[in-house]
Amino acid sequence: MKISEDEIRRAFDFLDGDSSGKITMSKLKKRLGAFYPSMPLKEYRFLMNNKSEMSFEDLRELLLQD
Repeated sequence: MKISEDEIRRAFDFLDGDSSGKITMSKLKKRLGAFYPSMPLKEYRFLMNNKSEMSFEDLRELLLQD
């Protein structure tokens, strides 16, 4: 499935609720917890690519890999 840079930007902006330029595990849990209240921590780690924080460029590189 192809994803556009604009879609990545919108997703990043949603997850970066305070506009700091970084997604952290805490921010991810806060945003996605409303939709997935019982999601295990290991799933959040997977989504964060086992990093403590992620920039827009990190997310872009991860999602645009072939």
